[in-house]
Amino acid sequence: MKSNIAYLTTIISEMASLSDAALSAGAIGDENAVRTAVDSIRILQSRLGKVSQDVRNSLDSLPHESAKKVAAHLASISMAEEFIGSWAKRYRGISRFEHLVMSKEGLEGVIDYSIPLSWDFNRDVAVLIGDENTIFIEPLKNRGQKRILIILDSKNTQLITNSEIKVIENNEELNEYFFKIEGRIPDKVTQVGNINKEAEKWEAVRQAFAIYTSNIATTDAFGGKWLKQGLKNLKNIAKSTNLYTIQPKMKGLPVVIVSPGPSLDKNIDLLHLVKGRAVIVSAAQCAKALSKVGVVPDFVVVADPGDLSYFLDGVDTSQIECLIVGVCCHPKFYQLKFKNIISFNANADIDQWISNIFEDTLPISSAGSVSLDCFHIFKYLGAKTIITLGLDLSLKNNAQYSSFSANGETEAIIDPEKKSIRFANVPPAMEKTFNDKGFSSQEWQEPTLSLPGYYGGTVVTRSNYHLFHGEFVRLAGIEKKEIDGIKLINSTEGGCYIPGFDHISFREAIEKYIPTIKFDIEEIVTKRCLMVDVESRQTKLKKTIKNYVSDLKQAIDLANQCIKLTTQPDLGIVFSDLDFAEKALIETTRRLPFLSIPSREKIQASLDMVYDSTDIRTTNDAANIIYHSVVTNAKDILEILQNNY
Repeated sequence: MKSNIAYLTTIISEMASLSDAALSAGAIGDENAVRTAVDSIRILQSRLGKVSQDVRNSLDSLPHESAKKVAAHLASISMAEEFIGSWAKRYRGISRFEHLVMSKEGLEGVIDYSIPLSWDFNRDVAVLIGDENTIFIEPLKNRGQKRILIILDSKNTQLITNSEIKVIENNEELNEYFFKIEGRIPDKVTQVGNINKEAEKWEAVRQAFAIYTSNIATTDAFGGKWLKQGLKNLKNIAKSTNLYTIQPKMKGLPVVIVSPGPSLDKNIDLLHLVKGRAVIVSAAQCAKALSKVGVVPDFVVVADPGDLSYFLDGVDTSQIECLIVGVCCHPKFYQLKFKNIISFNANADIDQWISNIFEDTLPISSAGSVSLDCFHIFKYLGAKTIITLGLDLSLKNNAQYSSFSANGETEAIIDPEKKSIRFANVPPAMEKTFNDKGFSSQEWQEPTLSLPGYYGGTVVTRSNYHLFHGEFVRLAGIEKKEIDGIKLINSTEGGCYIPGFDHISFREAIEKYIPTIKFDIEEIVTKRCLMVDVESRQTKLKKTIKNYVSDLKQAIDLANQCIKLTTQPDLGIVFSDLDFAEKALIETTRRLPFLSIPSREKIQASLDMVYDSTDIRTTNDAANIIYHSVVTNAKDILEILQNNY
């Protein structure tokens, strides 16, 4: 904690000094000096935003003299805030963009008002949309901006993509761009230049970044739990197969994706008409509803790593051809009796290491929705027509789910005045998902949003549904542009309207898009799954676990050495030994790609401190947090492996 307090007080001190410098430079009209000070304040403000509330509260317990200094620094910062805010926006609206970019000062002025006052030039992403805005590349680089994303109107071979500057020609590459970012995680994106054009492209950037940050936040919250589940699943994953196995026989088959939205009740009874004529894919949550009307889905898909096996209570899973399950999903799913099980890595940054063991890696982008997972899976498997049912992505008459789906009794009560949602009649199993987040369903409340309605007008939705809707719109746009793209039909007959989908009734979709000729799903799936060499997969797993155990023990030993060395009074004497131990630890942890997952947020914060620190003691204090995390995580993982294998 001491090192964290020292880090915070150093930030405050530097911000105060720079605030004074900005005011002084402004008084004499020195624009360059003001800009230099403000850009440095932006970086410090970004660092300040990452300091935990506990550390901030600790300032109240500082010794009297130290507290007086901090108070004086805070007063200096406060005094300069209004000037800095006005200065940064001084060119906005007073001159046309076309005139501003004709001068160097005008270009800098546009950047001044485009970049937020909390900004890290090393980690955050500046976005240039359109050929005309490429004139900002060099000015941004000169100000220290590292990550620049450029979306061009047309090909421009003069711009070279490298590890920091990425040039793309369409929105389709956005998700890939963010998920392939290496190193420090960006906190913000901002558009620089003429922001009055290309609103659709900027919205696509915001959508992709929202999905990325949502996944990061979810990983930070639950990554440790998912890692443990993945480790326990390894022996069952070795006995399962992968999506590659069935792909050759699945190409061209029409697919019906069944989601648990309330409108599913309208047409669920028609599903028996397509059995054997189309592939019926059900999210696990609505398998109960299908069972109620006597329909056995061909595939049930599970991607959420929560303890959701109760979704299948009362469902005869032995009749279902295949479970497609994420490798980090709850182990109970692997214990259910399905004819076949296919494992896939739904969360590439968390569980790709598992798929790598068996050479099964096929990242499936989901944005947190099992319906999106289903889309990506069956796009890969070669579907040419996808029909969706129950894809409301909205609330209907206080209902969030179809009547007979798991949690179907839950009420999502909308308060139109407060524009908020609260939940009632939550069953015990669902209540646990709230409890895992640290509160009860009665305490939970969230704002409402709106989406275009299936039949016109608007419908009420939640923030996560709004995000999923945006992703479906993006994916539909991609398919529309493809010569041989998937034909997408939304037969939900309620909920939201999804641009890029055809919106027709399920009965009409059956007549128009489902062939009358039947196929044998068992012939397609089971025979292919029997071809899997389980013995070879088990051999790979055995070898990998042996190596992991050895490396985990070595990591614990090396991390303990580093802890001992960094706490020595005279660091100069032990520097060479510490350097050797650190390098060996880094090399060892590279072979353990999962080791940082349980404490990624803490490690990231420590790396930020190391990156920003100006003295060796603070650097070592921050590094010590990482060493302790390595020891703790390695011991926990080692125990799981030794107890289960």
